[in-house]
Amino acid sequence: MVHDLEGVLESFQQVKEMFHRPFTLSKENPDITVKYLISMTNICETEEQKEAIISTFCERFSADKRQMQDLLSDPHNWVEYILYTAFALHCQHELSLDDDTFQKAATNKTFLNWQDSQIKQARFIPLNLVIGGMDRQFDNWAKVTEINVAKLRRGEHSFTITRRTRDLYQKKMSDILKEEDLQYILQRDCSFTLYAFQTTFQELFRQKDLRVERTKSEADGHEQSEYIVYPSAPYRSLIFEYSAKFVRALRQLFIPWYEGYKLKQENDGIREEVFLQEQTIQRRTDDLARANAKLERRQDLIVTLLGDISRLRSSGDRHAIRNFLQGKYGEEKARVTSQIAQQIFLAGNAARGDETGLHFLQEICIPFGIESFDDRNCLEDSLNKVIINSEEAEEDMIEESFGDLFDDFIAEEVYLDEAYLQFKRTDNNLPAGHPLKDFDPFALFYSLLTIEEVIAEVNKRFKSVGEMTFLDNLPLSQAISQAADQAKKEKGVTLPIQQELKFDPIFITNKDAFIYTIRDIIYNAIDAGASRLKITALRPSEEEKLPYADEFSFGFYPNAYMMFEDNGSGIPPDKAREINHYLKSGSGDERTLSTKIKGEGGLGSKNFRDFLQLHSGHCHYESIEQGTRIHAYFEKLEIDRTALSPQSIRKERERCHQCEQRKDSSGTQSG
Repeated sequence: MVHDLEGVLESFQQVKEMFHRPFTLSKENPDITVKYLISMTNICETEEQKEAIISTFCERFSADKRQMQDLLSDPHNWVEYILYTAFALHCQHELSLDDDTFQKAATNKTFLNWQDSQIKQARFIPLNLVIGGMDRQFDNWAKVTEINVAKLRRGEHSFTITRRTRDLYQKKMSDILKEEDLQYILQRDCSFTLYAFQTTFQELFRQKDLRVERTKSEADGHEQSEYIVYPSAPYRSLIFEYSAKFVRALRQLFIPWYEGYKLKQENDGIREEVFLQEQTIQRRTDDLARANAKLERRQDLIVTLLGDISRLRSSGDRHAIRNFLQGKYGEEKARVTSQIAQQIFLAGNAARGDETGLHFLQEICIPFGIESFDDRNCLEDSLNKVIINSEEAEEDMIEESFGDLFDDFIAEEVYLDEAYLQFKRTDNNLPAGHPLKDFDPFALFYSLLTIEEVIAEVNKRFKSVGEMTFLDNLPLSQAISQAADQAKKEKGVTLPIQQELKFDPIFITNKDAFIYTIRDIIYNAIDAGASRLKITALRPSEEEKLPYADEFSFGFYPNAYMMFEDNGSGIPPDKAREINHYLKSGSGDERTLSTKIKGEGGLGSKNFRDFLQLHSGHCHYESIEQGTRIHAYFEKLEIDRTALSPQSIRKERERCHQCEQRKDSSGTQSG
């Protein structure tokens, strides 16, 4: 069938946001084994071509390349159906192959891969048993389709196999594609199954003349696709009759050999049982991986909440945060507890009759207060008593409105770390290959610690609200305008401001702090009786010498230069020197810097210095013939995050506290 692959791929663009994290998506929706996609990429002649296909797919659908590579790196992984289809179409499109060529090459790479343990073992199983168990075998490769095989009658050698795409997956695809494109996808899947049957039966079982005929197809409007398999030889009679005669003859002559043959049969049965157990363990491992993927999604929601704390604080909605986090933690713990209880319950059922396995299961569950495995609800009740983090359990979760966030979850003192350590120390005398040899359901508890870390971070933020800084993108011109409006409103005076902004830098800063800083400078000009204020801004150039630049030791060449000039009464030269010394060193009493009458203000210089520190800034006050000039340089337009670190804030607070003590001491002595 000739179809516009590019057109179909464009239809998947509307859901490309679901591909952003392909590995996480696939862990939540394990629909098809990734072996198929690995085989498609193996059609490439070089590793560079394979890498290019993955890269272009990630670019087309904005997918995380690292996650896509991780998904394709392990043949035990599974992939989500829509993601599988989009990647298959993209791979064929990049290789410039028609449908038949691409699908035949992909099936050959998949079903003639002798390194695959399932394919290697299948060669030793009679063909009629393989086909008769096709419905069960297909569960190891895809969950998208439903396979049924007609029951065989004695003497019959042809098989009828039906294949139907389950309604859930047809609905998923129909929500994305037009009707004609949906039929094309169904036709592709149907043809791929046909080639898979042919390759498997003809090559794997060495029946070159075996024929597979498709009599119906979903793509033609039928409820299901139908295939008839015609083996090239009566496989049942050749294998069973000739082998039986040969064995009977040998049995009379070589009884010891016959006993060895029976032992081999038993070993084959054991080998098949081990294979099934491995599949069961793999499915359980995938279940845990899916649980972790869902937990990761939920953790993302909680982390996103931190970005909204500013809005919630301003609206007084702390109670909403408490309910949200408490609800999320409760949901996650209930889900994790249910997962662990299910694993232990199933393990307990499987260990019945196995005294060694049952004893081991009892030993590892005792530290967690579990005494019986017969009742799943009792298991969950016991696991609900586990305290995930003993340190967090002893502290108040969030100041004021958060209260005792975990009180509902703590009933008896069963601490995870202590119980898990005791579990790890349990003697594991189980033989190699035993289903419970590496059984560790309790590790999933540790996924809850990430949520507790988020809650602890929220605690810290609420306990130090004054340390929280939220950044805004604020142009200088907008800051000047808002500062002037505030000054006019609060002083009741209109001061003409002349702006010569050859450069209007955008500061990534705290909006209020920036506006307050400029407002203080406007206040000072008004208080000095100025009739105008001129504000200049430009981008510094190394070729152009700027005023007082030699006074400073720049770590980086400044990103912005600003000058404020008023025609007020001016600042005395000695006071300008005192202010400049304070701005450089931070030493001195900021209350003595002001020229205003005591009690009328005087913190403008201190606020200006604090703001400059956030942006690695420098400032110089200049006394002119009529008025004052302030020269300011900013190395960074974005706040220096190190200036906001807890250590920096703590050090600044200690410095301020020492200053206050000196002031109080000075005031007491003078009094």
